[in-house]
Amino acid sequence: MSRTTGPRTRGLRTAWIILGVIVLALACWVAWLYVGTTRVAEREAARMRDDFRNSCPAGEQSSVVGLLDLGQGTQWPIVAGVGDDDITHAVGWYPGTAAPGKPGNTALTAHLATHGAPFAHLTDLNVGNKVTIITCNAELTYEIVVAPRDLTVAETDDWVLDAVPGSPGEMPTASMLTLITSQDLVPSADRSVGFAKLLS
Repeated sequence: MSRTTGPRTRGLRTAWIILGVIVLALACWVAWLYVGTTRVAEREAARMRDDFRNSCPAGEQSSVVGLLDLGQGTQWPIVAGVGDDDITHAVGWYPGTAAPGKPGNTALTAHLATHGAPFAHLTDLNVGNKVTIITCNAELTYEIVVAPRDLTVAETDDWVLDAVPGSPGEMPTASMLTLITSQDLVPSADRSVGFAKLLS
């Protein structure tokens, strides 16, 4: 005696198939976000580093402002701008903040977990650790004075971009560096922020 499949059984089977497709699509998206974008970013960053190093001796204009070295073995290109397109394969330099080495506050941001994750180990930095920015004209060494893991702000807290952070309108007399990234591995409104002072 044959058994026929009722509407309820067919509906459950269809629901399971749809759920399976959704889970597979989500897994593929997560793999691309955390692995695929990183591989693409690393290749593009390597190309940008080479272009920058070649442009300096030739005196040519480059889209790369300099290279950032957090002391972890990788130098990431710095570009002017912090839009999504700017920081897909580089560290972004906030418009309106000081140029590296100039009096004031040079503010940089980058991804924590995707697109190469340039700031994956930012919160490992301690007070006293050194950070370097390499430009065509100088190698600038900064010392961490506020560790990124010790300061969390909301993404709307723009006081960290002030020429003297927390003192709007004050004229800067020294050069400092602000490093900003997401605090969490998943999207959130919290930002980890570190401050460093220029040594040389």
